[in-house]
Amino acid sequence: MSWRRDGLLLAAGGLAGLVLAAILEEDDRKETEEERDGLEILADFVREQAQWAMDESVTEEEREQVYARIKEMVAKYQADLGDLGEEIIAEMREKAAGAPGKEEMKEELGRMVREFKVRTDRF
Repeated sequence: MSWRRDGLLLAAGGLAGLVLAAILEEDDRKETEEERDGLEILADFVREQAQWAMDESVTEEEREQVYARIKEMVAKYQADLGDLGEEIIAEMREKAAGAPGKEEMKEELGRMVREFKVRTDRF
């Protein structure tokens, strides 16, 4: 009877170990995914596409075409990022132009406080 119990305990321990290993592995995957930034993800995408093309290439001429395509893709992404950066800067400048400065806000707050004091003094 004890061999059955020992077998069940061994199976339960093995199952618990597998579950724990799966949980730890999932945590490791999440940490590495969270640590990667967008540029690394983009580089991995280009790398995967290039590797696929290289696997399909047979001649040196085809490989040279892959290298040229990689340069084109990276140059396009650089141009797109530059354009996006300019758009973001324009948005920030527009928001900053419409937002009151610190001095204006300080003056407005002071005016509101003085007005509040006048109103409360009446009561």
